[in-house]
Amino acid sequence: MIRLFHPDDEAQLQHLTRQPMPGWIRLAYCNSPSFADGEALKGDEVTTAVWIESDGAIGGCASRAVKRVWLDGRIQRVGYFAGLRSFESARNKLGLFRGYEWMRELDRRDPLPLYITTIISANRPARELLTSRRAKLPAYIEAGGIVTFGVTSRAIRRSAHGDVRPPFNVLSGDEVGETRLRAFYNEVSPQRMLFPVLPDPLPTNLKWSDFVVLEKDGQIIAATALWNQQSIRQIHVDSYHPLLSILRPVINPFLKLLGYYPLPPSNTDFDCVYFAYPLTRHDTPAEFASLLAASAPRIGKRLLFFALHENNPFITNASRLTAWKYRSILYTVSFATNPEPVVFKSASHIELSTM
Repeated sequence: MIRLFHPDDEAQLQHLTRQPMPGWIRLAYCNSPSFADGEALKGDEVTTAVWIESDGAIGGCASRAVKRVWLDGRIQRVGYFAGLRSFESARNKLGLFRGYEWMRELDRRDPLPLYITTIISANRPARELLTSRRAKLPAYIEAGGIVTFGVTSRAIRRSAHGDVRPPFNVLSGDEVGETRLRAFYNEVSPQRMLFPVLPDPLPTNLKWSDFVVLEKDGQIIAATALWNQQSIRQIHVDSYHPLLSILRPVINPFLKLLGYYPLPPSNTDFDCVYFAYPLTRHDTPAEFASLLAASAPRIGKRLLFFALHENNPFITNASRLTAWKYRSILYTVSFATNPEPVVFKSASHIELSTM
């Protein structure tokens, strides 16, 4: 049976989000203390479906988030499929397929021009299943690669991104003010494919003082927010491969020396912050480098996360950073029988803070 999330599901879904992903580092993406509050960060409207096994227990869940983004110069509502999780005991059963049928019916009632989702490249079983078109699954069509970066302030300072390039002036968002910042985002965002409409009011736990702004001759040139979401959702290190667990104390000093974030102990969370809503007026490497450099002093000892589409003009510069990196694939998703591939006219913006 498929039904909407209910507050009574909280305990089981909290347990579900604690299920780690396989790999040398077994990570879990958690929403604590509230599953619903964590999911709400993913869009303006979020619908979470859960599937119930025959014994009444939850087998898994998935969310359909509706985001307002800039698409071909216009604000449009697009869908984002996220948070697909299941207990191992419920895999290879019909819950997943029934969940997609439920989502298909939701799309009939509230059609959207586009759905997107991402799958980690190394998660081959998920990619093979979801792109198989089995049992009337929707069509997953590749729309390019994504690289996610986890970088320290030390790595930024030691790189070509280490200095704010003149003649930029660095200000905080509260110095600039909401009115000017919103005017900047409203002016420049339409030129960026899939850039989210800046929420009004700002999301939970994000303040104007969290924004870093570059100004030149009284004009805003670039802005980003350093968004700490750890009070709402966490990247949890469950455990390590036994060999890596043994080597971790030995290699951590070398990682720190090289500028990498050291591997935290098992059963702890990454101390991290998101490079959220980054926007540059002219998309020049100097603007991007200076925005990173201006952010570095405010990161402290935390790990800064951001993601770039493979066609983003900054991908070459970012790839030179000493950073933890992992790759994902962006997909468009369609319930049509014979969907046409979606052609984006420019590189897609990847807003990691709301994924």
